Amino acid sequence: MQKIQLEIAPGEYTFNVGFSTIRKADFERADRLPHPELDARIRALAVVAKAAIFVVIPRKDGHPVQLMHFGAANLPGDCTITVP
Repeated sequence: MQKIQLEIAPGEYTFNVGFSTIRKADFERADRLPHPELDARIRALAVVAKAAIFVVIPRKDGHPVQLMHFGAANLPGDCTITVP
């Protein structure tokens, strides 16, 4: 079982499920390959398009607020602002 926390905007979503393979030697150096090169070495075995649909609705409880972010997704990060 895989558990994924999606912090995305309310709406209807579909997702695909896929299985792929990569040679062991390529996998072992995947962290050193540029993404396009790594992607070219991955071979898709099976893809189920629109495997499922799910709906995200606004939180019923507004604590601390009803929407935890604005935009399509909650993108983690930080920002420092300096005022002279």
